[in-house]
Amino acid sequence: MSPLHGEVISDKGILGPSYLSRARRETVNSQAALVAGRDAGTVKDESILVEIGAHPICSKMIKAALGSHIQALPSLRRNEDAWKVLAKSLSSLYLAGLDIQWKKYHRDFIHALRVLQLPSYHWDSKDYWIQYSNDFCLTKGDEKPAAISAALVSANSMLSTSSVQRVLEQQLGDEKSTLVIESDLHHPSLSSSLYADIALTVADYLLQAAKTDTKGIGMDVSDMTVNKPLIATGNGPQLVRASASADWNARRVLINFYSVTGDGKKTVDHAICTVDFENTDGWLKEWRRNAYLIRSRIDSLEQGVEQGQVKRGLAYKLFGALVDYGQCYQGMQEVTCAMQVPELVGLWRELFFTSCFLENPCNQAEELLYLR
Repeated sequence: MSPLHGEVISDKGILGPSYLSRARRETVNSQAALVAGRDAGTVKDESILVEIGAHPICSKMIKAALGSHIQALPSLRRNEDAWKVLAKSLSSLYLAGLDIQWKKYHRDFIHALRVLQLPSYHWDSKDYWIQYSNDFCLTKGDEKPAAISAALVSANSMLSTSSVQRVLEQQLGDEKSTLVIESDLHHPSLSSSLYADIALTVADYLLQAAKTDTKGIGMDVSDMTVNKPLIATGNGPQLVRASASADWNARRVLINFYSVTGDGKKTVDHAICTVDFENTDGWLKEWRRNAYLIRSRIDSLEQGVEQGQVKRGLAYKLFGALVDYGQCYQGMQEVTCAMQVPELVGLWRELFFTSCFLENPCNQAEELLYLR
């Protein structure tokens, strides 16, 4: 398409030094050339034009002559990064179906290329089969009433334990993951060791969902800060939520505990803590370095002249003045204590990973020192 002649050039011998000289000096008619190109079929509605120059000047003129539907892409743009402009134009050409020779495009920077880590799909543990249950024959998959739907969502949550009763939100990624859970403080199965159990349960759930090798990884709850205590009040539901944000590069989960109203409005921030994913081999090495000190103190207590041994019944009778522990929470089998120094050795039963029956006796042993 020749702006000098205002038409499409198809014959040989027209373009040459004299033509270029005239095109630089004489008046041109770009609009006529563009219209002629459209009429001749050189430019079609689906054509993509690439402007070669320091700034897109002709693109607006092309759209004014042929219509705004014509796609004109720049190669450079004033006051913008050249690589960003070029990459955006190449992306548009690729999406339009053109075969881009990427090896030639990257040939000068082949050593700077890297493979992008795309988000993974987390559908391995999901069941997409429609379950024929309840009144399915009547509703045929239609929406249930609000009360029934809420119950089904709670029952079918991927994560449901005594302390983490239902999942409200979750976003799982390779670098960041977030999770929001909710529990009823008045639910009979709720653990008394609420914060620690929720923290470990949520962190373990996010770790399993990350699709990484969990062998040799341990969870350490730390930096527990309680700003306002969580106190059970009255009867009926009392909802508490925990929001967790995992940073997989830092191998850490930040958890925030707060109360909400029945409609989900936040009322009080209670506590925050972090869960660090660490190598359990390091824990064992640290324990081996200090184990002899702890064992020697245990032996010293057991062999001391003024030692006293308290069986389970008597130990929990001492607690009776302050609090009554149920049978399942009475995890201490026997207590050995020195009367001159505040040291104590306890033997517990039923050691679970995150069981409140383990966490409570550990706290009880510490409280027993203060009762002395």
